[in-house]
Amino acid sequence: MPDPMEEPLRRLLEPLRQDEGGDGPKYRRLADGLAKLIDAGELRTGDKLPNEIELAAYTGLSLGTVQKALRILSERGVLCRRHGHGTFVTASDRDQQDLWYFRFLNNATGDLLPVTARAIDRRVIRKHGPWHDFLKTDDVIRIRRLLDVDGRFRALSDFYLELDRFRAILDVPISDLNVVVLRGLLNRRFHAPTFHASQCVWCDRLPDPVCRLLKLPANSFGLLSDIFSRTHRDVPISMHRIHVPPGVSAIEIRG
Repeated sequence: MPDPMEEPLRRLLEPLRQDEGGDGPKYRRLADGLAKLIDAGELRTGDKLPNEIELAAYTGLSLGTVQKALRILSERGVLCRRHGHGTFVTASDRDQQDLWYFRFLNNATGDLLPVTARAIDRRVIRKHGPWHDFLKTDDVIRIRRLLDVDGRFRALSDFYLELDRFRAILDVPISDLNVVVLRGLLNRRFHAPTFHASQCVWCDRLPDPVCRLLKLPANSFGLLSDIFSRTHRDVPISMHRIHVPPGVSAIEIRG
């Protein structure tokens, strides 16, 4: 078992090994314990869990119990189980329910598709751009992340913040930006909660750099979404632009 996993799993799952810790079937208690780890940030988006046999040995539970618990979390969209690769954290229950203002769905079943994020670039931009009218500045920090949607396709996320207010985010380890919903990080580290947001969605040609990152032919059309978030006293806090390739998934637009 990877060392970073051992301590949080030990503290939260020890009651299961001792047959303690409350009512309900053990598979449900295991699922709840893992969900608490994820919600607390002790297991983060992209973390790989021990395999089922290792987790069964560690908890003292049967393999069937472990499989049931992982299946529950997978159905919630909190874990992503990839054959031949393992089980990965996709998002907390809270974040999965609050995933931007639209969500990707399985075309066949309508189920929510799990999403993981990987930060690939963070830089200061000093020029007039689409963020200007909302953030009222030309000086911003752009956090660029690749979004993996259930291993089926990738989308691109560009998250813009006012440079003067959020300069300290340049010193945050880039691995801390590998989260699906950045709003939680702004709240925890900068006391800047998002209270409400508006969204604009349209179809257009994707910029050439975006096409290259998403491995699409040049001049491909796609879906673009701009999300404008506000904090205390209706003050603008962030602009988030998401680029989605064509023909990949049904999308649930959330009001």
